[in-house]
Amino acid sequence: MRRDDIIYDFWWASFERNYSAPLFRIATEAGGARRLYEMDKKALMRIKGVNEGYAEEIIKYRSLSDPFEEYGRCQKLGIRFIPYYSREYPERLRKTPYHPFAIFVKGRVPEDDRRSVALIGARNCSEYGKRVARSFGKELAEAGIQVVSGMAYGIDGISQYACLEAGGDSYGILGCGVNVCYPESNRRLYELLETRGGLISEYGIDTKPKACLFPARNRIISALCDLVVVIEAKEKSGTSITVDMALEQGRDVA
Repeated sequence: MRRDDIIYDFWWASFERNYSAPLFRIATEAGGARRLYEMDKKALMRIKGVNEGYAEEIIKYRSLSDPFEEYGRCQKLGIRFIPYYSREYPERLRKTPYHPFAIFVKGRVPEDDRRSVALIGARNCSEYGKRVARSFGKELAEAGIQVVSGMAYGIDGISQYACLEAGGDSYGILGCGVNVCYPESNRRLYELLETRGGLISEYGIDTKPKACLFPARNRIISALCDLVVVIEAKEKSGTSITVDMALEQGRDVA
């Protein structure tokens, strides 16, 4: 691999889209992100899954910014770019089908040799659900088990706060760029996760939260865990999607 290939991988991983595109497959079929950057429209359209509109989006994206400058800005923001082939890329995630082409990280990533549990659930939860979330977050921290969740309002954020307050390690998986705090009401949690755990996203810096990006985010939550625990959720919700993905990945669900 050429020394600056990681810059082109960064450029491709940062491609802002309105859906979870198969970035890994497209880059592989093209012969790498550098080749994608150099291809003309006709060459791009010869890649499976790249139609004329998609090819035009890629070409337009190339003209918007300098990938070398953006990579430098990412580093100045204290964000680590970790492509799938890096030693830092979580092994649990690498072994998962349809794993991200790369991840952007503020703080740390979950340790592969430690147990991890995802605590997820409803945003609009009951008082009982809140008590259970706090209890689970605290007890897992005291047992030395890492807590992974989506930093969302409700069960996710409550359980992660409890884990951190008990001295544990927690990781927030985001459906936006890691330099974007969403929801803003969880700003304090965002800051704590950055210093006492980590914030992780497959989306490039500055990516704004969109409903269509969260289902793909959920597969990362389940992939990074040994067990997924659901604390209150509607039958059809983001939580139910996470459960389906966890089962598909062979994870235990409770």
